[in-house]
Amino acid sequence: MQVSAASLISEGERSIRAIVDAGRLELLCNQTIRIPFVALITSAYVVYLLRDYYPLAWLVAWAVATVGLLFVRAGICRRLLRHPPLAEQVGHWINVLTGLALINGFAGGSAGWLFFDASPLETKALLTLILGCWSAAAVSISGAIPKVFYAFQVPFLIPLALCWMISGTAVGVPLGSLLLLLAVLEFLFARDNGRMVENTIRIRYEKEELIGQKEQLIERLSQSEAEATAARDAAKEADQAKSRFLAAAAHDLRQPLHALSLFVAALNETARRKSDQDIAGLGSKIALSVDALASLFSELIDISRLDAGVVPPRIEAVSARDVVEQVARDCRPDAIAKGLRLEVDAIGTPVMTDAIYLQRIARNLAENSIRYTERGRIDIRVRIESSSAFPGYDGEAHDVLVVEVEDTGVGIPLELQGQIFEEFFQIGNPGRDRRKGLGLGLAIVRRLVDKLGGTIRVRSAPGEGSTFTVRFPVKGAVVPDRPSGEDIHEALKLDVRGVGVVVIDDEADIREAITLLLEVWECKVIAAATEEEALQRAKLVSWRPDIILSDLRLAEGRSGIDALRKFAEHFPGVPSVLVTGDISAERLNELEEAGYPVLQKPVTESVLRSTIERHVPRAKRGFDRVAGGA
Repeated sequence: MQVSAASLISEGERSIRAIVDAGRLELLCNQTIRIPFVALITSAYVVYLLRDYYPLAWLVAWAVATVGLLFVRAGICRRLLRHPPLAEQVGHWINVLTGLALINGFAGGSAGWLFFDASPLETKALLTLILGCWSAAAVSISGAIPKVFYAFQVPFLIPLALCWMISGTAVGVPLGSLLLLLAVLEFLFARDNGRMVENTIRIRYEKEELIGQKEQLIERLSQSEAEATAARDAAKEADQAKSRFLAAAAHDLRQPLHALSLFVAALNETARRKSDQDIAGLGSKIALSVDALASLFSELIDISRLDAGVVPPRIEAVSARDVVEQVARDCRPDAIAKGLRLEVDAIGTPVMTDAIYLQRIARNLAENSIRYTERGRIDIRVRIESSSAFPGYDGEAHDVLVVEVEDTGVGIPLELQGQIFEEFFQIGNPGRDRRKGLGLGLAIVRRLVDKLGGTIRVRSAPGEGSTFTVRFPVKGAVVPDRPSGEDIHEALKLDVRGVGVVVIDDEADIREAITLLLEVWECKVIAAATEEEALQRAKLVSWRPDIILSDLRLAEGRSGIDALRKFAEHFPGVPSVLVTGDISAERLNELEEAGYPVLQKPVTESVLRSTIERHVPRAKRGFDRVAGGA
């Protein structure tokens, strides 16, 4: 029954057998309530047929008993249909209807032996036909529950068959045998009908379950989609807010760091010139700390520019060995702290690729291996393979640079290997312990490799460590060996004396710091807060500026880009460089469109000196012009 099934569900009963029994009971009740009126007409005809051979009172009593029981059964069925039983009551009511069917079978079938002897052969035959049709009809009425049909059929038809077999007539035995055969066939039909009804109910139930599950799934999917959309919008807004905060905070933090870097550089240069080893040593340590902090900011810049889509690979001559050895030097202290060995096996052949991309890829893979390795070793290997699988930057087939990082760590289950390159996914960190990272390292590696036109693969198993293999196209190149520490120190001695530098920056500390450093280098300096002040002072000095350095953000919402353009109107051809601490995508795109060289704060002394050396040819420097004139 439909309502019965609902009752079962409301009671928490989910047994398929209970559902089937409830459905069969419903079908039996629906069929039973249709019988009494047909049986009433049939019984009336039997009374009419036998009226001349038996007392009318007997015939009427038989008819009333037979039809009355049918009305009782129909009444019970109507009640069950209106008030469906609970799961635990279904079996009881099936038994009740089975018992009533048995009594009904005795009552109705009694006509076959109560009214058999006195009637003529033709009347017996007609009565047998009527009862046989009645029993056949019972198959479709009670077949939903075979035992109800069996309870009715045995007392209804079997006695009539026996009466024919012992009647002594010529047709008695054959006709009795046919009735028994009919009974057996009807038993089989009822059994098959019961199975068919059960299967039908099962299929209907399963279909309804599937439809219900489908509707629930659709509803959940709709709800999940709405939640996902809301979460995506919230995440997008949060990401934008984070970017705005990061950009603002980074800019504000970079200002004092930039000034500090310049002051430290001036201190070190002064100490070097005065041969004060104590101050030089202290200054070197301070410089190392400033450089480490500057490196952290540089990584934030790289990520922001990567997200902004304004930093395509810059292909240049790179010593892959120097890059990965530097990564190893940076990562080895963390490895040693965990008792791990970190080794490098890299080719010395120079290649054409992006050094920053290569360094970030190797560093992130190495740091990931250190994080998930408790004992053993980590190997970084770099080699060249010949391949035509990758189209190069010029459309031709290139060799392939292979970077492998192998560890003896915990390993990665096969089912999770496709997820480890997703943002914020981490294995074994459900509590989001930030000491274990943020889950961005491998995601960044994948994005960098994609930009290089390469692939990344992982081979791993739990307890057997992991091997990450990156492949991307490169071309051979000639690149000088990486400079030693002395070479770097000598590079800081680049002669920038006499260079005329105009500095535009609204931060007094920064103007003071860069002025102090440039004067130590014997440069001529004009430092001003605005381009108007800088122009006014530049027109009063006897020398022409050789390079202009302007901060991007100036006071009162002014832009360094506009300042450089205005300066170019009065001093055309003078190299101009922007200095900024901004990392927002909007600002980075603005810088790319402006086309000026950009220095990211904090600017180290080596970067500042090399920038001046690169942009101001020696023959055009004010110092050389003055010296030549002397």
